[in-house]
Amino acid sequence: MQSGVHRRPRGFGAAALLILLAAFAFRVWTLASSSLWIDEIWTDYQTHTPLDVSFRLMLESGSQTPLYFAAVHYFPSDNDLLLRWPAALMGVLGVALMMRVVRQLYGDGQIALIAGALVATNPYHIWLSRTARPYPQMFILALLASYFFLELLQGHRTRANWIGFTLASMAAYVTHYFTLALPLAQYALFAFILRGNRGFFRNWIKAQIVAGIPLLL
Repeated sequence: MQSGVHRRPRGFGAAALLILLAAFAFRVWTLASSSLWIDEIWTDYQTHTPLDVSFRLMLESGSQTPLYFAAVHYFPSDNDLLLRWPAALMGVLGVALMMRVVRQLYGDGQIALIAGALVATNPYHIWLSRTARPYPQMFILALLASYFFLELLQGHRTRANWIGFTLASMAAYVTHYFTLALPLAQYALFAFILRGNRGFFRNWIKAQIVAGIPLLL
C-alpha cells in the first residue's frame, strides 16, 4: 500500500460520478414497491417513539444498538419511501467512501474506481441499502475504522489517525453488535506482527477500551 501517493487516471471524476449515479439508481429505483418486513416495522416503530422510550426498549430487547435509530429518528418517515431513504443514501455514501479510502491507501485511481464499481453493483449491498436497517451505516463505520487501523499499521500513528480510529470504532460498536468482529480480526493480526509493535498494541488496547465505553454503558 502506498498511502499518500496518488495516480489519477484521465476521466476519473466523470467515471466516479457515473458509478455514484448507478449506485443511487440501484438503491432508490422503486424503493417503496415492496412491503415492510418485520425488522423494518421495528425501525418504523422506533422512529415514532420518543428517544428515551426507544433506548429503554433496545436495552430490554438486548439485540439492538442505538446509533442508527438515533440518527434517523428526526428524519421524515411518514411512508415506506421516506423510511428507507436514509439507508439508501448511506449506501451511496458507502460507495463514495470506498473509492476515497482505496485511492488514499493504494494511491491508484483506477483501483479505486474498480472497488467503487464492485460495491455499487454488489447485490447484497444494494439489497441492504434498500431496507430501513442500520447495515449501510455499519458498512461506512466499519470501513472508516479499518482505514484508520491500516493507516496506523503502516506507521502513520498521528494523533488524528488515533482519534479517527477510536471514534469510528466507537460509532461502529453502537451501530451493530456484529461490528465487534472488527477488534477480533485486528487482535488476530497482532499474533503475526506483535514483535516490534508492542507499543502499537498497547495503544490499540487503550483505544479499544475508550471505544467500547458507550456500548458498555
